[in-house]
Formats: sequence, C-alpha cells, structure tokens
Amino acid sequence: MKIFFLIFGAAMGVVSAGFWFWSAFARVTWERSIARRKRVAAKRGKTPNLGGVALDGNDLSATIKLQSSLNAAAAALSGLAILAQTASSFMQ
Repeated sequence: MKIFFLIFGAAMGVVSAGFWFWSAFARVTWERSIARRKRVAAKRGKTPNLGGVALDGNDLSATIKLQSSLNAAAAALSGLAILAQTASSFMQ
C-alpha cells in the first residue's frame, strides 16, 4: 500500500507540474474569444458584448480566466500529491 501512495503522489506531482507549465503558456486569442462570446450570446438570444482588452492579439480577461483555472487544477493536484506522500510516510 505504501508503494501505491508513493507512485500516486509522484504521478500527481508530475501532472500538477504539467498543468503549471500549460498555464504559463496558455493564451486565448482575440478571435477565439469573440467567436465564443458570439456563440454564447446566440444560445441565450442576446447581443454579444464585443468589448475588451487585447494584448499582443490575446484577450486579456479570457487569458487570465484560462490561466486561473489551470492554476487551480495544478494546485489541487499538488495538494493530492502532498497528501499521498504524507500518507505513505505513516505506512510500513
């Protein structure tokens, strides 16, 4: 059982690192953001809000939202890794 927690913790740590690297390079282009806004507005039967802030061709608020959700996933996986490693230290 100890080996399972060690391997599980190591795997979660690697996946967590992958999510953090992904969040560091994740971008939402302005075109992708506008297409999403139009699609969501069409589903709701409303006029899309096409305003926003673009930086180097990327929608700033959508990029921050994407990076935030990836960081949250990475933090949760990192917490699981720490819990698994801690649990393995109490096993014989």
